[in-house]
Amino acid sequence: SRPVRILIVDDDEGDFLLTQDVLSSIASQRFEIVWEKSFESGLEATLRGGFELCLLDYRLGARTGIELLTAAIAGGCFTPIILLTGQRDSDVDEQALKAGAADYLSKGTLDPETLFRSIRYALERARTASELRHSENFRSFADAIPQLAWSARPDGIHDYFNLRFYEYTGKKRSELQADGGVVLM
Repeated sequence: SRPVRILIVDDDEGDFLLTQDVLSSIASQRFEIVWEKSFESGLEATLRGGFELCLLDYRLGARTGIELLTAAIAGGCFTPIILLTGQRDSDVDEQALKAGAADYLSKGTLDPETLFRSIRYALERARTASELRHSENFRSFADAIPQLAWSARPDGIHDYFNLRFYEYTGKKRSELQADGGVVLM
């Protein structure tokens, strides 16, 4: 299995080393870890990309991980971000999730099993979101072209027709689909 490339943004070397130790004790997965020590360098690395996941410390000098998270998302970052904190705070937890964090974990209770589960879930949600973005891009493209376009599932059932198809045939979407989305031709 290839390593998961993770960016850790933490201004405290001791906390970075603790997080790195927890990651290294996850036997079922390897990680390639890059460490950034400041809000500014962390934001730059996040926006530059090339990571599958980012772990952010909540306190980054005078700034916060939520500010970095917000700036990264505003800059077009789709990398899942897990916020780590020294102490649990339900208000910060809620702020983090509203800002787009994949999860919010307390460093004090961080163990390999919890961190790995959070990483797996964050990566799966990111993969699903990426597939959805690509699907929406396909549909936008297909609806914009003047040709007839459609797609079919691996089992051969047609599951999408572009707008031109409906214009050409004069049919409505409901007329072409039966229960379960199976197309009647």
